[in-house]
Amino acid sequence: MGKRRPAHPDPPQIRTLHGSFADEELDLHGMSGEEAERRVRLFIDRRARTEPGGVVRVITGKGRGSPGAPVLRQRLLDLLNGELRRYVDDWAGEPGGGSFLVRVKDIGR
Repeated sequence: MGKRRPAHPDPPQIRTLHGSFADEELDLHGMSGEEAERRVRLFIDRRARTEPGGVVRVITGKGRGSPGAPVLRQRLLDLLNGELRRYVDDWAGEPGGGSFLVRVKDIGR
C-alpha cells in the first residue's frame, strides 16, 4: 500500500466583484455633481437597509459629455472611500471605466 499524503487545504478564494450580477443599478448620467451625490447617498443607504450583502451598479459614464474634466466618477469615488465607507463592503470599477459595482454591507436593521 502507498503512503497517504496529508490533505492540503483548498487555496483561499480570491474575492472579486467582477462576475457578480448587480441586483439594481443607479444611472447618474446628466446629473449635476450635487444631485448625483444626493442620489448615491439615498440609494446606498436604502440598499444597506433593505438588501444587505447585495451588489449594485452605479453608472457614472466616462465624463465625455462634461464641460471640462469629468465630475461624477471622482465624486462617487470620494463618497465610496469616505462618507459611505460604513455602508460599503467592497467596490470595483467595471471594465470600460463608466460604472462601478458596489457590495453593500449589512448595517443591521
